[in-house]
Amino acid sequence: MTTWPNAESAVNSDPWLVAHHDELTLMRPRVLAVNYVHGLSEDRARALLERLCAALRESTRWQGRGEVFLDPDVVEIVDLTEPRGTVDRNSAQFPRTRDGIHFEYAELYEQVPLAEREDINEVWLLADHTERSAPWETVEVKQSYARPGFERYAGNSGEHSAPWIGRSLRILFVNFARGVGCAMESLGHSLERMATCGAIPYYERYFR
Repeated sequence: MTTWPNAESAVNSDPWLVAHHDELTLMRPRVLAVNYVHGLSEDRARALLERLCAALRESTRWQGRGEVFLDPDVVEIVDLTEPRGTVDRNSAQFPRTRDGIHFEYAELYEQVPLAEREDINEVWLLADHTERSAPWETVEVKQSYARPGFERYAGNSGEHSAPWIGRSLRILFVNFARGVGCAMESLGHSLERMATCGAIPYYERYFR
């Protein structure tokens, strides 16, 4: 029971995590990837995401030594690469806000039934980032452990339309053209925001 998910707990925001988080020695969050890049094959997308997983594994060795603590598992890649878009490398299925530039997160929850996917712990978006396509680095609506309810802006984002689904869910934007380093920076900013949004006092105390 030192690994999560496990037979007792597999869903984000599970009370089991509150009771046992300091006993965990390995976390293997199940990642759902969504590919919007027209022409980016599943093999190429998976290769990029596996490099990101490898970077994350290495980054969680205590002071660069010891065992890996975080080992993400990309369990599925949803192909939304067709038909071809008219703006950039993103397909016509790339959901846009009214300004035609930013990502419409609420529509993602319709394209992929994330509220029903309790087997998924995190979502990674593969997309092209241009002047006409600009998802936030990370969007997270997070369970609050400081007060009842949730924190809407626990990711490194501004205004967004991602709904509260009864559990925490982080959505990471992976810029396919920039690769792993860009995604790692985005996750670093997400850790900073998580430590200042007020949702997890325990984490914030030790982060600081």
